[in-house]
Amino acid sequence: MENKDILISVDEYEKRVAILDNGQMKEFFLERGQSDHLAGNIYKGKVAQVVKGMEAAFVDIGLGKNGFLYIEEVLPEGIAGEEISVEPEDRQEEKKTRQDNNQKRNIENMLSKGQEV
Repeated sequence: MENKDILISVDEYEKRVAILDNGQMKEFFLERGQSDHLAGNIYKGKVAQVVKGMEAAFVDIGLGKNGFLYIEEVLPEGIAGEEISVEPEDRQEEKKTRQDNNQKRNIENMLSKGQEV
């Protein structure tokens, strides 16, 4: 028979939660400070502004301030941060391919104002 327990400890300075499975700790969570941490959470919102120079967007997530979404967080996994290498037959084709790749990585081509994300 499997036995699961959740242990919670809350005091003025921190909150601790441990999840035990048959007496062994499987997960542990620790939160310090009074401020709410928003980074790393998942939200649904609408793009409020796309900033080309920053390659980022501000997203209305229903809180007092808009969230910030960087282009690397919009790109599918496996493309973000990777260099795209191309070996075309001639220079014209290489130039066109580079321009196409740069356009694909442009935040304005991926997000638009009012879009749900």
